[in-house]
Amino acid sequence: MAPTSRGLTLLETVIALGVLAILLIGLSGLFLRLLAGAEKSNDLSAGLLVAERILQQECSAARFQSSPGGQSTLLYNHDGANVQEFLYQVTCSPMTVVSGGQPIYYVDVQVWWSGGSRQGQGRLSTRAGRLATP
Repeated sequence: MAPTSRGLTLLETVIALGVLAILLIGLSGLFLRLLAGAEKSNDLSAGLLVAERILQQECSAARFQSSPGGQSTLLYNHDGANVQEFLYQVTCSPMTVVSGGQPIYYVDVQVWWSGGSRQGQGRLSTRAGRLATP
């Protein structure tokens, strides 16, 4: 018995809707991954801003002592309702360039946020450093 044209049309419609549903699910997954990547990029930019600010403060104060760390709050978050907390640690290492010369220190600031990692985004930290003299 040959299939009727109405039966083929219904089957074709079901297959077309199935393919369309698979494409929509794939595109929504792609957009969610792009959104997560944009969030991580924004977090990294904000973290680098905090690291650079703390590095500038440490070099301007000319303390050149390692600190166990601290906490900096920046008015930045994805939802806009809460502030993002950035934790940081400052490490100062004396460098020897010429014996008897002026001391030079390498100041390194490491900053992390959101507990240091988030599901699917890996490590959430950054660092900034430079050479400085008293």
